[in-house]
Amino acid sequence: MTPASPPPSLPGDERQALKTLFATGFRPFFLLAAGHAVFAIPVWLLVLHLGGGELILAGTVWHAHEMIFGFATAVIAGFLLTAVQNWTKLPTANGLLLGGLAGLWLLGRVLMNVPMTFPLASYTITGLVNLAFLPVLAFVLSQPIFKSNNTRNYKILAIIAALWLSQLAIFSSIFGWVELSAYSYSAVRGALDLVIILILVVTGRIVPLFTRNATGVQTIRSLPFADVVAIGGAVALLVLGLMEVGSLALGVVSAITGAFVLIRMIHWGTKHTLKTPLLWILHLGHAWVGIGFLLQAIEQLGVLTAVPSSRHALAAGAIGTLTLGMMARVGLGHTGRELKTHPLTNISFVVLSVGVLLRVLAPLAYLVAGDGAYQPVLDVAGTLWVVAFVLFLIVYVPILLAPRPDGKPG
Repeated sequence: MTPASPPPSLPGDERQALKTLFATGFRPFFLLAAGHAVFAIPVWLLVLHLGGGELILAGTVWHAHEMIFGFATAVIAGFLLTAVQNWTKLPTANGLLLGGLAGLWLLGRVLMNVPMTFPLASYTITGLVNLAFLPVLAFVLSQPIFKSNNTRNYKILAIIAALWLSQLAIFSSIFGWVELSAYSYSAVRGALDLVIILILVVTGRIVPLFTRNATGVQTIRSLPFADVVAIGGAVALLVLGLMEVGSLALGVVSAITGAFVLIRMIHWGTKHTLKTPLLWILHLGHAWVGIGFLLQAIEQLGVLTAVPSSRHALAAGAIGTLTLGMMARVGLGHTGRELKTHPLTNISFVVLSVGVLLRVLAPLAYLVAGDGAYQPVLDVAGTLWVVAFVLFLIVYVPILLAPRPDGKPG
């Protein structure tokens, strides 16, 4: 009797790469986020050129969902799985658990991009898979947070829960589970506001700290009152938006909040970061939050007839810039490498910044030259976004798949 053949196995290098990939949360999720950034924008541009599509969510709702609940949540997951582990000194997820969590996110992206004419496409399955990711992530994060009594970070779990409710509202309205179709766009706006609130919480902790540690300038500090007003104002804008209050109230609160977002940076040492790409990209991303709120104030108050896009200042500007900068920094620091960027990474920061500026200013192109100028500006901006994240992948795929050079775990 012939003995059974042993099961096929991966070569040693590939097994090591997989083991390394799922050692810490930032590794798989940063790669997935950057890959999705490269994929999702061309799909959206194609939909715009074709005048529609057969994707599961129509129009801008699909685009917004995939950039918030696809791209942004992947970066958030990678960052928080790593940060909570450091904050609590307890493990979050690695190995099979981390692989399963990443696989759940990836399955959600595949289903969201399958044309609904595909025989196996299902609204219900797609909705349930996508709605499963944030609760599982929150549960994984909650274990070390609760065990260590890390009450400071309960608010992060609350933000994730609120994000999930926004996503539930989006799917409920689209799939007809409840009669909420009029609220799908409100849910998208609310989700964006929640990500911005999380950004304000996290950047207030880490950007002054990173800048002080890197520059040695000991006068760099936070302004607690400005932090409270900036974060409180962002929360107020979320609530006011959901209540659909008048433009005057939204405009005034947006102006105050945007001003205090920028005021909180006064002692962050921005001028000391200009020669350090890993720092100035974070300062620029945070500044986009303030700019976005100020543009929103101008829109709501009707000060100008045509205003650059406040939503894209917050989405592409703040979220896009900060996520690229944070992935670049964490990808070096948590793999035991020197905090010195590769030239291609520096180029990616500049390319993304130019693309963001074009996207934010695109409404002005429409005002000047109509549709004939608007779509080409979107195409260039989207192409620059893709190039920036391709450059990130070129530099960071080898880094994120390789063990730490110092031999430490993670």
